[in-house]
Amino acid sequence: MEAAGRRPESGRTAAGERWLRDELGRARRVLRRVYGHADFRPEQRPVVAAMIEGRDLLAVLPTGAGKSVCFQVPALLDRRLTVVVSPLVALMDDQATGLRQRGVHAVAAVHGGLSGRHRSEALDEAAEGKIRLLYVAPERLGSRRLEAALGRRELGPIVVDEAHCISQWGHDFRPAYRRIGEFAASVGAPGLAAFTATATPAVERDVVESLGLQSPARIRYPVDRPNLLWSAGRAASRRAGIGRLARLARRCPGAAVLYVGTRRRCVRTAAALRRLGVAAAPYHAGLPDRDRRTVQRAFLAGRVRAVCATSAFGMGIDHDSVRLVAHLGIPGSLEAYVQEAGRAGRDGRPARCHLVSVPGEVELQERLASRHWPSPEAVRTVWRAMQPGRPLRPREVARRCRTVGPGERAGALRVLRRAGLLRRTGEGQEKRLLRAPDCLWRRVDLDELRRGRERALGRIARVAEYAAASGCRRAAIARHFGDPVPRSCRRCDGCAPAAGVSF
Repeated sequence: MEAAGRRPESGRTAAGERWLRDELGRARRVLRRVYGHADFRPEQRPVVAAMIEGRDLLAVLPTGAGKSVCFQVPALLDRRLTVVVSPLVALMDDQATGLRQRGVHAVAAVHGGLSGRHRSEALDEAAEGKIRLLYVAPERLGSRRLEAALGRRELGPIVVDEAHCISQWGHDFRPAYRRIGEFAASVGAPGLAAFTATATPAVERDVVESLGLQSPARIRYPVDRPNLLWSAGRAASRRAGIGRLARLARRCPGAAVLYVGTRRRCVRTAAALRRLGVAAAPYHAGLPDRDRRTVQRAFLAGRVRAVCATSAFGMGIDHDSVRLVAHLGIPGSLEAYVQEAGRAGRDGRPARCHLVSVPGEVELQERLASRHWPSPEAVRTVWRAMQPGRPLRPREVARRCRTVGPGERAGALRVLRRAGLLRRTGEGQEKRLLRAPDCLWRRVDLDELRRGRERALGRIARVAEYAAASGCRRAAIARHFGDPVPRSCRRCDGCAPAAGVSF
């Protein structure tokens, strides 16, 4: 790969402008050679320019706009090491594998799905200068082995992919997201670049503040794309909802992704769809890695017409011919819905995004939210039940906390373990570590729990309102994300029920 030239001291002088034009020319040559594209898309150009200039950056580009290219190409121009913090193992592996298939071997991913030997080999290659793009999970950033490897290299920017997770997950079950900015400062990274497809103004502010971005270039495009037709409906039962999905999938002229709320429902829905004549396969994070890879390869090759999936499927999946993304039941937020639905029509051709509401789905999402944001009352109840003494088995904990549901009880146990008040022992037993009755209030921020729970329930209420609305869905999405509200839509069931695609 070509090495980037040295940037002049001032990027706004005539010399600086010439330097940037030269670097963009080199970037286009890499784009043609590696990706086969003649030029960057209009929405990619300012992002690539900001990356080349070394500015802190927040880029909100719609799904399918080619976000990964915007940081991969500058990284391949740079002799320094670019670290990409990514939320999912599948996403890291997909992007690294995609680059290798294009002939780029200066890339590696380090995550818990690899053996210790493979992780060590990847870090050794990064330290020796053989790697220019290193993908890591946020939890790896505290690893001494990683810091030692980075200490032997001149670092380029740290890229945060799917940066909305900083706000969505950083308060919750992946607090490592909130420490990315500290890590970047500790290793002396010269810049930070955050990328996402969906972010409300509040989430954008949270990302900038959490990462500590300094006078960032903020490049934002509307999350909605004109080729998508948005629609929603209500089914009287889950069985009726599955029947509707089957009819849509059979009439769909391309591939379909069908989202459901839980792993168990994912498997059952895929089986029901097969009985209705749809070649469907389940995909969720609980499947063995081999099975997930098999489903993913079959879907990309066209051997599987529809993937019935949880939210574990889709990030980084580059499948241009997805003509339908349908949801059976509401997801946990409008941000999650638009992110997942936006995987339809990545080739710019018409595609449909359909949401089927079924009874009990709001309650399901509230129960799922309780696993991550238990109420302060539930945490108090579980804490009081976990008296000092012998470890308690799960059934004993459940018996002592009859007033707390199983999902919320699991969330309370996780909160207490994270605070150092409980320890999980053999056979999944729980043991209370501290006797002092006021330890809970000193170690757990119950007010933050309450606020987090209110945020989660508010997100569920907003997506439920969207599903039940009768007006323009495109306008509702635009208002939620702070984008310009279209004057004329004609591409949703609220404005033109028969418009758009033929199914």
